[in-house]
Amino acid sequence: MSDVETREFGMAAALRGLRSRGHSPSVIHDIGAADGGWTRLALTTFPQATAVCFEPLAERRAPLEALAGEFRGRVRIEPVGLGDVDGELELGVTEALWDSSFAYPGRVARRVPVRRLDSMVAAGVPRPDFLKIDVQGFEERVLEGGRETLAGVALVLLECSLFPFCPDMQTLDRTVAAMSRRGFRPYEFVDFLRRPLDNAMGQCDLLFVREGHPLVADHRWG
Repeated sequence: MSDVETREFGMAAALRGLRSRGHSPSVIHDIGAADGGWTRLALTTFPQATAVCFEPLAERRAPLEALAGEFRGRVRIEPVGLGDVDGELELGVTEALWDSSFAYPGRVARRVPVRRLDSMVAAGVPRPDFLKIDVQGFEERVLEGGRETLAGVALVLLECSLFPFCPDMQTLDRTVAAMSRRGFRPYEFVDFLRRPLDNAMGQCDLLFVREGHPLVADHRWG
């Protein structure tokens, strides 16, 4: 492996790396799909995969519909939020939309439908083997609502925080501990984001793999 390859970093590199090591997810759930950019990258990287996009913001429906048209038959859109309850919750909608969350207020508040992942799977949504969760501090609630579904998941890509930017938000150390209790271990740091306040590391995307998975079976360095 060249020095350039060993230094390759970022979301595209992480997904390509999984593919090169023989991992081929069948069903991907993009929880907090936004405009579908991550789903597009994942489906391009894994051409045999299908995806379910969970996104409660009505403003995101048009780009997600366009994505479904681009990847005909491979994208299912669920216009709901995910959490640890079945019902409705108040979504804080921000001006930029990207950082809208159930975990803190936004520019406006909006009541939207929320479901547990286990409820969605029980109702017929395809069972995932790869979860991507980017829900601005609400990740633990999503995981709690998907306890049964998690049993069949191999990989979980989580947005993790190094500061508790809101009361619901777990810091990285607690997230790693909680994922360990669920049977997952850290596999790869995928990306980082510095906070504007002081340019300190604020968030990261961390890929977790189920203990005992073939991706972590070989303990050699070289």
